[in-house]
Amino acid sequence: MNKKNVILVSALAVFAAALGALYLFVLNKQKQPEEEKKPDYYTIREINTESIDRITLKTEGFDGGFRLKDGTWINEEDESFPVKQETMNLMVSIVLAHLNAFEKVENPPASEDFGFTNPSAVLTAYAGSNSLLTLKIGKAIPTRDRYYAMVDGDESIYIVSDNYYKYIVKDRTDFLVDINMPAIEDRDLLREISVSGEGITPFHVVYDAANPYDYSENGMYGWYFEAPFTSCVNANIYDDAWFEKLEYFTFVSYDKLVAYRPGSYGKYGLDNPRATIYVRYADKYGREDYSYKLFLGNKTEDGFYYARLESLEWVFLIGADKVALRTETDAFSLCYKTVFFPKDSALDSIKITAGSKTWDFVNTHADSEIAVYTLNGRKLSDSELSKLGNEILTLKYSGMAPEDATGDVIMTINTSVADKEKLKDLEIVFHKYTDSVHLVTVNGITEFTMDVRQVDAFLAWLETMK
Repeated sequence: MNKKNVILVSALAVFAAALGALYLFVLNKQKQPEEEKKPDYYTIREINTESIDRITLKTEGFDGGFRLKDGTWINEEDESFPVKQETMNLMVSIVLAHLNAFEKVENPPASEDFGFTNPSAVLTAYAGSNSLLTLKIGKAIPTRDRYYAMVDGDESIYIVSDNYYKYIVKDRTDFLVDINMPAIEDRDLLREISVSGEGITPFHVVYDAANPYDYSENGMYGWYFEAPFTSCVNANIYDDAWFEKLEYFTFVSYDKLVAYRPGSYGKYGLDNPRATIYVRYADKYGREDYSYKLFLGNKTEDGFYYARLESLEWVFLIGADKVALRTETDAFSLCYKTVFFPKDSALDSIKITAGSKTWDFVNTHADSEIAVYTLNGRKLSDSELSKLGNEILTLKYSGMAPEDATGDVIMTINTSVADKEKLKDLEIVFHKYTDSVHLVTVNGITEFTMDVRQVDAFLAWLETMK
């Protein structure tokens, strides 16, 4: 046999040996029993959920029961309790209708804590007087979003999805229907806002197309302050600050429900609220007999405020940021800072007194849209009338007057209006206060300060008017 044949025979022998080994391996594998395949999930128990007509539940935040009456879940202890049907239906359809587990812990060691000594929840479902099952939710499995669970009559412990916790571990407020909170469609429907309370600068504004302080006569300044001062709100298309402020009062939102019909509001600080927010508004059809009143109570350690609506007995929590947006207002920044809007055709007269001197501007055509003014009997030219209006517009408030501040009178401006049903007569008195600012009193109430230089310049101009 030559060398080439020897190599060929050797190769065939090796191949035959390998083929035989493979055959023996496969044959041996077939003789061994197949390993038990791990199921995709374990059925904990099958129950007929359509027969469930009563459920009891005990968690940290709830201990009670619900029963089905004419297709509606009701609270066994208090039938007036407005049960959120969706919460109950999801509990049945998501969990009880599919009692499955990812894993099964058989013969669990007694030394291991699965959380059943103090379970997160114990739920029992009934069909009539028959108990279908009692389900316990144990502790969470860290990093897995899963929980231990067990049912009565079964020694096994199951590992279930977080849906068991999500849809079963509830507190009392989770079963309440959603609160019908105030939601006003448009800020233009707001008519009145009042904020008052402990440590809060009063904030009270009213909308009226016939604003008694709006001498513009065109509704430009329909909003006006009644507190902390009397003045028009600078609400026009060139200033967004006011309209942003209004938005906060078109709705009420809460962070968490706390109590339903608590009986006493004392522990929440709501028997004597620290703040009250009142909002009056119209609907889109122009009916203006709607309002809501929100009470704010104690502040929690977490920075929330207890709150409730006058129309509801429920107590809820509102975040401090939401409260601040409604109770902290720089009213002065929002007001129209000129002493009044000098729409000359709206006035009968403007009388200015400084010391022993008097300037008496009288509108001799008060019943006309075109004003004709005289000064001490002399007719003013168009340029003089325009100058009068412009000079009045320079008298702008510079800040809020200190409480109980007083001073000697420097100048008084009295306006008399033609239509006293629509507008108000004004008496604006300027008092000496410091070297830099004077006090301004409007209709007997000292509210603002004004830069001394503005008043001095106005008086100097008056001296040129003869």
